[in-house]
Amino acid sequence: MNLAENALELLEAFLMLPWFVHLGVVAVFAGLMGSFINVCIWRIPRGESIVWPRSRCTSCGHILDAIDLLPIVTYLATLGHCRHCKAKVSLRYVIVEFINVGLWTTSYLLLGMTRAFLIVGATLSALLALTGITLMTRHIRSTSRSGFTFISVIMAMLILGVSVGPFLSIARTGFLGSTKNQEYIKAYALCVEKIEELRGIPARNLISDRKIYIETERSTDNIFGDEFFGDYSRMREDKKYFVEKFSDVFTEQNKYPDNVMDRFKRNFKKYYGFDYQLYPSGYEVFRRITEVTEVEDKDHPQYTTRRVTVTVEVNSKATKGRKFQMQALLSDH
Repeated sequence: MNLAENALELLEAFLMLPWFVHLGVVAVFAGLMGSFINVCIWRIPRGESIVWPRSRCTSCGHILDAIDLLPIVTYLATLGHCRHCKAKVSLRYVIVEFINVGLWTTSYLLLGMTRAFLIVGATLSALLALTGITLMTRHIRSTSRSGFTFISVIMAMLILGVSVGPFLSIARTGFLGSTKNQEYIKAYALCVEKIEELRGIPARNLISDRKIYIETERSTDNIFGDEFFGDYSRMREDKKYFVEKFSDVFTEQNKYPDNVMDRFKRNFKKYYGFDYQLYPSGYEVFRRITEVTEVEDKDHPQYTTRRVTVTVEVNSKATKGRKFQMQALLSDH
């Protein structure tokens, strides 16, 4: 296995991690980038290289260690002073890094781990660097003091707010469209998945979800048989309500109570011939139900034909009540 394949596997494994892990990694990355932006803000207006020499304390000239390259952490640990000469460190370093972390984490929360997120994050960091460099250049020309005044910091935040606000709004709109597209693809896949599962069952044995889980041969197999109040009881008694509320797509977040889930899994295995597996987190926004009707085939009356209708409904922040439906004619022929 070559290096590219190893990198791809690592990337896929990273993308499978929970969102809060992604958020933590994004925050650390943004902090390191904020440290580099601080270097650019300090050196470029002075005509110095941003690559060499290594970062130093502006007071004593001591080369900064790795821990010193995260101003937020160092500032809190040393109460705003150099670890070596104890000189006061400008709050500007922390503000720049904090703003950059805020920009990247907000972009991630709005866009998710997508290509758009990387483009937005990089663009916002470039705007932050450009704003800082412009203010530092102006400050050097107007005074011999180093660093930013409080007014300069406020100006930088206002400039960023005006520049970034509309950009994030547009990005968020694009993200919602992208999210909907992803949800539509998953809904389509859920329809196809169910049709393929049903192809493995003889047409004469195909039945609707209500007959699998509610209208069972034995009353003890009714998954809501012991429920006398609420939605479960109503789904058992009202066929229309069952069609509107039932779903066979469950995650750890939306699965039935244990006693109901045990019956559900037992009935599922009896009908499909294999164990039910919970879906990954995120699929709780989908609801799926399958209905089966008999079709009379006058040309081939010796064969059994069933029309299978799979309906998937999406209920998420981006998509409310959107339904997808797929039909298939399955026959013993």
